Amino acid sequence: MQNVRFVDENHNDCIDAGEHTKIVFDIRNVGRDFVYDIAPVITVTGTKQIYLSPTAIISELAPGKGVRYTAEVVATSKLKNGSAEFAIGFSDGDKFYTVRTFSLPTTDSKGRTTSRSYSRIE
Repeated sequence: MQNVRFVDENHNDCIDAGEHTKIVFDIRNVGRDFVYDIAPVITVTGTKQIYLSPTAIISELAPGKGVRYTAEVVATSKLKNGSAEFAIGFSDGDKFYTVRTFSLPTTDSKGRTTSRSYSRIE
């Protein structure tokens, strides 16, 4: 997984109450064999007011090939100031492997943020 990006409507690098945003990243098969039924899993903690689009399964990925994956992120109008912690990973049966974690600030409907520092997507 590479090139993880957060894309928000007003480009303020925050998730605002009522805002529709996206998390975009590239998935690349660096092995020698085809990979089948790839299911990227994104989780969010720290608030119950953010919803993620359902996981889209990538049916196959040839060796050396990649795809760009986009997940929709929607904040309700009840979102409060604080932060949302995201984890991106892949599941293999009952096991979950986290590949990347990051936090993003959240703002309420009045546009206020907290003064905490947040980890950036790198």
